[in-house]
Amino acid sequence: MSYVNFVADIVEKYYIKIIDWPAGTPFIKPADIGDINELRRLVTAFKTGTAYWRPLTRRERKQVDIEAKARKEAGIQAKKSRAKRSDAGMKR
Repeated sequence: MSYVNFVADIVEKYYIKIIDWPAGTPFIKPADIGDINELRRLVTAFKTGTAYWRPLTRRERKQVDIEAKARKEAGIQAKKSRAKRSDAGMKR
């Protein structure tokens, strides 16, 4: 899953969001969480249903679309740019 571009890749595309991500746990991919206790807290939250995925309501969808349109019109990128490949421009 795309944690860096979460809003553009997940929320705007599928109209879903995560509810009650554990406080104090950084919103990064679980493989990058360095503290085992934070990782366990995250896993426990999803296993017990404290944290969960929820579809957006119609009102939330409309708000997401408005924000995406405003960002696009302002020229603000929603996605973080990827690094250029080291072999870009070379014949393969």
